[in-house]
Amino acid sequence: MKRNWPHSAGSSWGAKHRDQGAANGDRRASSPLVSGAARPALIALLLAVGSEHAIAVSADEYLFTPTVTQGERELDWHFGGGSSGDTTHAESNAGLAFGVGVTQHWFTEIDMEYRRRSPVGTRLDAFEWENTLQIGEPGQWPVDIGIEFNVEMPYQASWGSSKTEGWSTRFGPLLQKDIGKVQINCNLLFARFIQSSEFSTTQLSYQSQIKYRYSQPLEFGVQAFGRLSSSGQTWTAYAEQVHRVGPVVLGRLVLPRERSLSYNVAFLLGTTAHSPDTTLRFQFEYEF
Repeated sequence: MKRNWPHSAGSSWGAKHRDQGAANGDRRASSPLVSGAARPALIALLLAVGSEHAIAVSADEYLFTPTVTQGERELDWHFGGGSSGDTTHAESNAGLAFGVGVTQHWFTEIDMEYRRRSPVGTRLDAFEWENTLQIGEPGQWPVDIGIEFNVEMPYQASWGSSKTEGWSTRFGPLLQKDIGKVQINCNLLFARFIQSSEFSTTQLSYQSQIKYRYSQPLEFGVQAFGRLSSSGQTWTAYAEQVHRVGPVVLGRLVLPRERSLSYNVAFLLGTTAHSPDTTLRFQFEYEF
C-alpha cells in the first residue's frame, strides 16, 4: 500500500553517509597539518556532505496508491540499496510492516524501519504509522483520489550526529488515473518535522508511476521519486534536489483460500549529484 520519507540518514536509499566522513574531517581540521588556507575548503566540504544527507529518500521507498480493500490484512517486506555517487555514499534500507483495511476507506499500517550503514552495520532506525484514506469510490470521478497521512518516530538520535531528527509527519494527496490498461499515479507529499535540528521544518517530495497492466501476474512501467527540498529550504535548486527514475516490474500472484502475493521490483537511476547513481528496490506483500 505504501512508503518512506527521510530518516535520520536521509530518506534513505541513497541516504548519505556523512557521519564517518564528518568525524574524520573534524580531526583533520583540528590538526596542525591542515593549513589555515585549507580550513575554509574543508568546512565547505563538510557542509556540503551534511546538506545532501538531509534531502535523500529511503532506498526502499515505494509508491502509495489511493485504493483500499476493507478487511484485507497485509504483511509487507521492502528492501532497497543505493549506490554511491559524486556526493553520496552507499546505503541500504529495509522495513517490515503489518497493515489492515479497517473500513472501505481507511487502511492503516505499522512499519519497523532498518538501515544498514558502513562501518556501523544494521540498526533499527524508526517506527512508522501509515494511513491511507480513500476519497470516494474507484471510478466515481475522472481521477481516483486518496490522502496519505503518516507519523514517524526515530528509534534514536541521528547516527553519530549531535543533531536531533525529531518526530515527523507526512501527508498529501494520492492521484490515480486509469486509461484502458494503462494506469498513471502521481503523489505530492509534505513532511513536517517536530523539534528537529536535523531537517528543515517542511520538506516536499513526489512519487509517480506509469504502468501497463499486461496481465495480473505481470505489469511493467516507469517510476520516479524525488525530493525538492534541501537541509534548510522547502524548495531548492534542481542541482541540489534528489531525483530517481527507472523501470519497474510488478504483479500479483493469486494463492489458494483468497490469498495473494504481490511483488514490485524497480531499478532507478539518479539524475542529480545529490542522488545515488543507482537504486535497486524490492517489495513483497502477502495479502490474506
